[in-house]
Amino acid sequence: MSLLFAGRNSINSRSSQIAFMSFPLRYLVRFTPKQVTHVFTDVLVIGGGIAGLRAALEVPPPMQVLVITKDRIKESNSAYAQGGIAGVLSPEDRFENHIEDTLTAGAGLCDPAVVDLVVREAPERINELISLGTHFDEEGGQLALTREGGHSHRRIVHALGDATGFEVMRAVIARVQKTANIMLWDRTFTIDLLTHEGRCVGALAHRRGRGQFLIWAKQTVLASGGCGMVYRETTNPHVATGDGMAAAYRAGAQLRDMEFMQFHPTVLYVAGSARYLISEAVRGEGAYLRDKSGKRFMLEEDPRAELAPRDVVAQAIVRRMHQTQHPNVYLDLSHIPPARVMQRFPGIYKVCQEFGLDITTDPIPVRPGAHYMVGGVTVDAQGHTTLPGLWGRARSRPAAYTAQTGLRPTACWKGLFSGRCVDAARRPPPPSRPIPFKFRQCRADLSRTTPASWICRI
Repeated sequence: MSLLFAGRNSINSRSSQIAFMSFPLRYLVRFTPKQVTHVFTDVLVIGGGIAGLRAALEVPPPMQVLVITKDRIKESNSAYAQGGIAGVLSPEDRFENHIEDTLTAGAGLCDPAVVDLVVREAPERINELISLGTHFDEEGGQLALTREGGHSHRRIVHALGDATGFEVMRAVIARVQKTANIMLWDRTFTIDLLTHEGRCVGALAHRRGRGQFLIWAKQTVLASGGCGMVYRETTNPHVATGDGMAAAYRAGAQLRDMEFMQFHPTVLYVAGSARYLISEAVRGEGAYLRDKSGKRFMLEEDPRAELAPRDVVAQAIVRRMHQTQHPNVYLDLSHIPPARVMQRFPGIYKVCQEFGLDITTDPIPVRPGAHYMVGGVTVDAQGHTTLPGLWGRARSRPAAYTAQTGLRPTACWKGLFSGRCVDAARRPPPPSRPIPFKFRQCRADLSRTTPASWICRI
């Protein structure tokens, strides 16, 4: 096995130039194994969002877990989730209702068996978050439930009004940091997945100020997030660049449904500024969509009006923008009591204030933006990818649940569900394959931040 090249690398003739173009290098960068630090772990988790950390917590001692994330541990799509997490928690609601809502929103593209499994586990996953220390909003001593587009019942829990992801990640990160067999490396970029004899055996990574590392793992979990930043209009943070999916593809894992990008209908549109998500919960609480003339246009687009699924609302907005030759439409909350608006949406209120908008009286300019990458690395319900040794999770699973429409708010608990289902931690590892001979001679390189048994230098 060569860790330097796995393709044609000669460009001394026209034919070899064509071959080189047809068969690109296996790895993005050249590296010399004898000159980089080697780290060994039982389970490597790539990504520090809700699914990656949930998968890490699933690994029992004495197995060791290393979680790497390319930015700060608090910087992920999960942390920016606003609206909440859906689950059947009300006595007036039933699993069958939630399943029907999901299949309807999926427009025939969802796998009914996967939908049934995920919907029935949702309440348990919400209770699990509570046990980890998440404080969801309450009314009268009970979990406060709201409704959003595509949902027939109030079944969405939320936290801090409109900062659910922030609160969930606060609790999960705190638990991970207290778990003895989990080590977190932030500001660590995954360059490529390592493969040997058709199996994923870890990753090549780069840490700021420390250079390259070869991380050898018995099992690798890919939880690296989406790719919203390839779009000009997106709700995603700067870390959502799709590099995990690209690394999996180069390593030989199958990708699917890559054409499915979910567009959120309502992204704050102020020319020249960064885009900011205006939660679907705003419409769930009764906000109206109006065009530039003040007309409430969703009434003529769909019987569910503003509570139609995301794809219906987003397409209706684009049509209205085209018809009116206006760059956006407007969300109107002026008919909702101001106290209610400020209680439910303190974060949105604060951001809009920075642009001179009082959302209790002023219309909010919005337009659709890329929001949720539905496609990714092909996985089954247990998290197996097509590459042995590599496991996947929510944003690396196909459209079996989400389809192209996306019933909100499901993203957070798909991450929870997928993190729990990643099977790598609960099964014994396969028989060890020897590392190629030139990698075997190691000496301990003690570090104040890494156990001596985890690290060596060739």
